[in-house]
Amino acid sequence: MAGQTYDRSLAFQATEATLRDVEAMLDPPPADPTPGDTCALAGSLMLCGTPTAGATARWLDSGFTSWTEGNTVGSGTLAVTPWYFVEHLGSTFPCDPADLTNNLNCKRYRITARSKDNTGGRASVMLQSIYAIQ
Repeated sequence: MAGQTYDRSLAFQATEATLRDVEAMLDPPPADPTPGDTCALAGSLMLCGTPTAGATARWLDSGFTSWTEGNTVGSGTLAVTPWYFVEHLGSTFPCDPADLTNNLNCKRYRITARSKDNTGGRASVMLQSIYAIQ
C-alpha cells in the first residue's frame, strides 16, 4: 500500500509540474489557433482550437491523438512522463473579474495533463487548469 501511495504521489507531482511548465510556455501567448477540432504545435506547445459545442471532450476521446510529452520526472523504474495538450477557450474574456463589461480582450486556455493511461499497473493522474492571460 505504501508503494502504491508513493507511485500516486509521484504521478501527481509530475502531472502538476507539467501544468506549470505549459503555463510558462503560454507567456507570451501564441497566436490564436483555428477554431474547431484541429491541434498543432505552436513552437513546442501543442495548441488546439476552441472545442466544438456538444463534441466529446478531447481528454475522454479515445481517438484523440494530439497528446504531447511533457518533461520526465524521476528516473529508472520511477520515471513518469506526463502528456498534455492546451485548448484555446477564446480571446474575449473580461480581464478584470470585478468588471465583466469592460476590457473584454483577455485569453483563456484549458490545459489538460495526464501521467499515465492505466498501463503497466502504474498510478494514473489527470489534472486540468484554466489559464488566463492578457
